[in-house]
Amino acid sequence: RLYTAEAGVPADDPEGLILSDDIRMGMLLLVTHFYENRSTVTEVEKVELPMSFNWLVGPYRYIPL
Repeated sequence: RLYTAEAGVPADDPEGLILSDDIRMGMLLLVTHFYENRSTVTEVEKVELPMSFNWLVGPYRYIPL
């Protein structure tokens, strides 16, 4: 879950994140990418996510061990 900085992350949510400007910008980039590349699944063309999305949200990824 994402929380605002004012609300903070509750103690009972160990995987919660504060909705920082990086995450907000990454969300906007992802939505824009999906909007600009909306097409059917059957097309041959593959379009990768913008690198800036990975740079912005990469540090926030949760990878369990």
